[in-house]
Amino acid sequence: MTALNFRSRVNLFLACAMAAALAACGGTSPSTGGSSTTPPPTVSSVSVAPASPSITVGGSQQFTATAKDASGNTVTGQTFTWSSSAPSVATVDASGKATAVAAGTTQITAADGSVTSAAVTLTVTPPPPASITVTPASPTVQVGATQQFTATAKDASGNTLTGLTFTWASSATAVATVDASGKATAVAAGTTQITAASGGVTSAVDTLTVIPAGTVTGTAASGSPVAAATVTLKDAAGVTRTGTTAADGTFSVASGGLTPPFLLSVAASGGKTFYSVSADGNATTTINLDPLTDLIIRAWYQAQSSTVDAAFANPSALPAPTPAQVQLLSHVFVQTMSLWLENNGLDPTKFDPIATPFAANGSGLDKVLDETTVNTATGAIQVTDGTTTQNSTVTVTAATNAVSVTSSTSDGTHTSVATVSTIAPTQAPEAAALTGVNATLAAMLQVVTAKGAQLADTDLAPFVASDLIQDGQNATQWLGNMATTLRGVNAAMPVTAVNSLSPDGTVADISFEFIQNVAGSTNSQDVEMQFKNVGGTWLMEGNRRLGNFKVQSEMRVQQGAQAGSGPDINVDFQAPQGTVTGVTLSGGGIWSSAALQNQGTVIDTYAPTPTTTVDLTSDHWYIESNTLQTLVPAGTQFTVVTTPVSGSPVSTVVASNTFTTESVSFTNLGSTNIGALSLGQPVNYTWTLPKTFALARIKLNAQVFNSPQTNQNSVACSVKGAALPITATSGSITLPTTCGGQPVVQADINLIFIGVNGEQITVIAFYQ
Repeated sequence: MTALNFRSRVNLFLACAMAAALAACGGTSPSTGGSSTTPPPTVSSVSVAPASPSITVGGSQQFTATAKDASGNTVTGQTFTWSSSAPSVATVDASGKATAVAAGTTQITAADGSVTSAAVTLTVTPPPPASITVTPASPTVQVGATQQFTATAKDASGNTLTGLTFTWASSATAVATVDASGKATAVAAGTTQITAASGGVTSAVDTLTVIPAGTVTGTAASGSPVAAATVTLKDAAGVTRTGTTAADGTFSVASGGLTPPFLLSVAASGGKTFYSVSADGNATTTINLDPLTDLIIRAWYQAQSSTVDAAFANPSALPAPTPAQVQLLSHVFVQTMSLWLENNGLDPTKFDPIATPFAANGSGLDKVLDETTVNTATGAIQVTDGTTTQNSTVTVTAATNAVSVTSSTSDGTHTSVATVSTIAPTQAPEAAALTGVNATLAAMLQVVTAKGAQLADTDLAPFVASDLIQDGQNATQWLGNMATTLRGVNAAMPVTAVNSLSPDGTVADISFEFIQNVAGSTNSQDVEMQFKNVGGTWLMEGNRRLGNFKVQSEMRVQQGAQAGSGPDINVDFQAPQGTVTGVTLSGGGIWSSAALQNQGTVIDTYAPTPTTTVDLTSDHWYIESNTLQTLVPAGTQFTVVTTPVSGSPVSTVVASNTFTTESVSFTNLGSTNIGALSLGQPVNYTWTLPKTFALARIKLNAQVFNSPQTNQNSVACSVKGAALPITATSGSITLPTTCGGQPVVQADINLIFIGVNGEQITVIAFYQ
């Protein structure tokens, strides 16, 4: 080794000392090439990439994390902790690889120690569907209604896919539109194809059928509501729809697109089933279900030797009645229940047991149902309010298609009996006659309404056969009478009974009701008349009788000069003057060819036009039984033999009407001396109303005489008072001072109460 000089030794020492110092500070001596540890940089932020990626279910996404120091320099060699906020959507492993589990979003973060990155949103979308199905299949809705459709997508393995967005379409938007949620809105009747599409896949078409709007509503009750029960509706073709009654018995069944008439049923308590039927030809209508509707439709099928149960099972084989046929049968039961309807604030002339809406709240019709018990097996009906009781029996004779209800009503003191009947027009000729007569009456009423106060007899002539004979009056006379009655009135004329039909089906004996609105109420009058088919039009032919005769059962109450009262049968006959020579009467165990007494003549004045009048003078015959100890049953037959001036005697059989033992009277009657009567001025009378039968009419009229009534040559003049509502308890009438050109010497004031079933109370005040 070469020896070092002193300076070299000193420099070497200094170099070694410096190296030692550096080593002590962790440095490395550059001169010797030795090593020492450098402190790592501090991480101040972490970022994750890529930002906001999207993958499909089952796919993966590799995320990377980058750490930086405070100066923004990347710090390498770091280990990160990865996390997913929603592992059910996607998981992420230790390397930052995310795997999609289900559709949705999740937040992916990476952490380096205490430093965590900002979250990155990973969106997971469903895989493309292999198929799409739309439900419900082939629904039907009414115009204006909506239908919610649902789309279900599945992958190739048949797994249901969630989270998809569908594009909905309707092939015929004029029929129905469909919105982004799949809700279709029906616009017009027809069909349209509904589809849903997503991910390039479109569903099979789903046919939506839109039917015309229609809803049957009603109330099911038997006094109390029929709640939570299934209402079944069947149309004429047997198509079925259902609904459910609410707690108050109300229900609604969609009927659009169905063919009326409808049959309905509901299961009530106690194993009972109530049936009903359409009262009109509309798809949207009211059809109640209760004991009254049940009686109506049961009677219809019983008249055909069938049952409503069989018809409901097969309505195509046993068709429901038409509206006109239903209304005819309804009238029978409305008449039967009229007292109770009136007592509970209902007008029988406007009430339809099937179509009149009602609430099961213990009032109105519901109160009537509360008071009613029906035994469908026996046809027995009982109605009672605890004071007055009505017992009725329904009789159906299939051999003649006849339906009748016989009733007896008593308040413990008085009794009223009644029978209501009709032929159920189940056969084609009867149905055709009913349709034709209804058409004639409807057309005549249109003319009456259009003409109003200007109605003339010639306006009614198109509805009358030229050979009409009604109660002895010819066509000209009767037209003048009818023009006077119908002029300026607001009226209705429903057919109430088909009494008979000729074998050839061309002549029908029909009863119809003349209903007139009076002072906010109504009064009605039954009219029986024959109609004949003339060239396809049913014209009024009249009853073909020689005169107007009535076999009248009544409670007679006489006040004034001839006081007294009691049940009575009387026969009153009037014929145009000089056409009849005599009348005899037999029947009821009371008369045997008894001659009616000639009561002189009666003058009736008619106004064929608004400005003309005509007097019709009739010969008048009369006979009465006087007070009866035993009431003659309603329907008792009497034979009236009329002898005309020329030709053979004519025999006519007439049945007595209903009967009542109830009596009322004038309550303000003063002196009945003719001198005390204010002739030529209105005279007011007051009275009370009957309680055991429902009223159809109240008449206040009079007859005045120019000589004592017992004088065969006396002349009587009829005086008609103004029409009265059935609620009237007072009225006035003006009597003339002369009759037949002579002073009035006697007057009979007649107050007549006529029940809906023909019951009658006649109160007569005799002025002499």
